[in-house]
Amino acid sequence: MSDPYAHLLSLPYQTLREYIVQSGPVDLGQRFVANPWEAIVRTVIGQQVSTSAAHSIWSKVQSAAAGDLFDCFLDQPEQLDGCGLSRAKLRTLTELLRAGRDGQLDLAWLATQPMAVRLEQLLPYWGIGPWSVEMFSLFHARDPDVWSPGDLALKKGAAGFAGDAGADALIEATRPYRSYLALYCWRAANAKLFG
Repeated sequence: MSDPYAHLLSLPYQTLREYIVQSGPVDLGQRFVANPWEAIVRTVIGQQVSTSAAHSIWSKVQSAAAGDLFDCFLDQPEQLDGCGLSRAKLRTLTELLRAGRDGQLDLAWLATQPMAVRLEQLLPYWGIGPWSVEMFSLFHARDPDVWSPGDLALKKGAAGFAGDAGADALIEATRPYRSYLALYCWRAANAKLFG
């Protein structure tokens, strides 16, 4: 049994424990994106859209880019026409990729740094907010202790699992494995466990 799994099962939240036992362990590697530039592009694409819409847009971008995101976004952006990217997301991604090509942004290095450094380095880019940094940290850096307080599914899941004890207390109790609680909350949201 992994430490995160054991830790969450040890907490005094019956609904959460029952759900973990019923649905089984979660793993940060399940949605891991190995390439940091692909991870940030997918993160930006996923801003404020459904998971299915994000997958559809990413699939089109992936086909248009033919394996070279830098070339596509910076040198042949016309290839992205019809992929479903908003102007705002196109601007954000172009700025990020340009910073990467120019050596101003090293995402591989950033993934090895603490969350505070990731926030400091990424938030100045137009269109990047805390949620985007948190998703990059969870799905690329595989940081075990990420919580995204602005994510509606996480709010609803934490409240449902905590019951009368209160979501804030549950979230705090799951440290240093809040990423795993997040994965269970998203799994519960997909299953419509809490409405």
